[in-house]
Amino acid sequence: MRRPAILSLIVFGGTLFFGLALRCHGLGQALLFGDEWHTLKVAGSPLGEILLTFDRYGTGIAYPALARLCAGLLGMSHLALRLPALVGGVLLLRMVFVAARRTLGREVAWIALLVLALNSVAIFYSGFARSYSLVCALALVLLFASDTYLAVREAPRWCLPTVALAGALLPYLHLTAASSSVGVGVGAIACACLRRNARKALSLTGAFALGGLLAVALHAPAWGGLQDFVGRKTHNGYYGEFGALDIAALFLGNRTLAWVVGAALLASVIHCVARRGTAALPLLGALLAPPLAVLVTRPFGDAYAYARYTMASLPMAAIFLGWGTWHLVLRFSRDARRREVALPVVGAGVSFALFLCGGYGWKSTDDGVFSNSYISLFPLDAFDRSAPELEEVYRVIAADEGARGVLEIPHLVSRGIFYYRNAALVHGKRVQTGFMTRLQKNLPEGYVSLAQDDWLERVDADYVILHLDVLAEVEKYWSFVYSEEPFDPSVNAYMERHRRFGKAEETGRPSVVTHIQSSLGRPIYQSPTVIAWKLAID
Repeated sequence: MRRPAILSLIVFGGTLFFGLALRCHGLGQALLFGDEWHTLKVAGSPLGEILLTFDRYGTGIAYPALARLCAGLLGMSHLALRLPALVGGVLLLRMVFVAARRTLGREVAWIALLVLALNSVAIFYSGFARSYSLVCALALVLLFASDTYLAVREAPRWCLPTVALAGALLPYLHLTAASSSVGVGVGAIACACLRRNARKALSLTGAFALGGLLAVALHAPAWGGLQDFVGRKTHNGYYGEFGALDIAALFLGNRTLAWVVGAALLASVIHCVARRGTAALPLLGALLAPPLAVLVTRPFGDAYAYARYTMASLPMAAIFLGWGTWHLVLRFSRDARRREVALPVVGAGVSFALFLCGGYGWKSTDDGVFSNSYISLFPLDAFDRSAPELEEVYRVIAADEGARGVLEIPHLVSRGIFYYRNAALVHGKRVQTGFMTRLQKNLPEGYVSLAQDDWLERVDADYVILHLDVLAEVEKYWSFVYSEEPFDPSVNAYMERHRRFGKAEETGRPSVVTHIQSSLGRPIYQSPTVIAWKLAID
């Protein structure tokens, strides 16, 4: 094997392996966060009921149905809930290469693949129990089918059915993904029209129209819930302020890089459209449609939400950046052998440079079981500072070198769980959380509920900490975090979003304390807000 080929194999293979490892890391251990709890609630229902449900949080129908099927095979667990997202993340990597190779060539495809493999947003949502990675993958399937149909005189028979099916399933996965169907459709039909191919223009129009009708039919059983959700999203206003740079920074790690990459992307798009002409229109439509749809509709949401809603543009941007990067290589290297060496080196260099600036790069913190929270996606220094008024028991646990884990009760579904994360940064042990009185339907493996008779057998920790008034503790911690205001403008939008941390659903009532003491005996630590026990390890 020639040296350039060996180099390519090592670089491409190593980068892809690293990207896949990041996607799988913590998949089954990380605590559910935010919208993942909505997915759990819907996925815990029978499949027939799921197909009739469109909840008020935009969970949709397709993803919880897939999660329900996975839970039937694997049991209700973190892995089962997130497996569809992981499959979507892996399929996304496959499809970005296939679609880019079809449209712009093999070299562009390799660079786009490497960039996407190490993108922090693509990594994060490959392990988050929502539909965004599947949306990106399916948008590329739609793009590939459309490009294939346009590329040859006698297109394969699978192209138009795939266009119709992918166009229908995109909004079924997430309503905002309808913009991708429209964007690819407008670009593909415009391409056929500009080539004066009326037959293909009409065929594509029919396929996309059929996809739209199928999407409506798929949602028909849950139409009432869908209408309620759309009404809430379009009539409610978000209390904070954010701009395009705040959204772009989530994808790239900081505002400066957002400006640089934005300029590079614009130059790449102009150069690609100038060189490829009508062939680039479906890709251009797929890139522009999601942000334009958000700009026009302005749905309720913050910078994090808008990043999710426009995430289907991410692989398209990677493809255009791949085009620009490869043509820079062509400009400065005219020797074919040097180009063959430059392709993996430049591709890996660009992807790792972007990775290091992102949420999993040099700014990252080892968040352990809290790695599915938004401050893992985009680290915020204010939440990494150790709170001075943290309960002393956490420092006792930190000094216990033989301790493996801590059970925190009650579980905090909201952003308030950042408080437990801050404590974990101090004591450094694995964290398990539990519910006090609520026996949640189909609670995933790894959680504890005191409502279960065998709750103690489910504890995988050395210490049990019961918070008597966890909301007061969280409020005190939040006052500490926000004592440094005003924050830097580059993080102000995210800090404003986290300002509202939600409420604790349960408190440590005397009956709960008695219940735990009857099982664990006298505590080792007690304060006005916390009681802690150390478990006897056999």
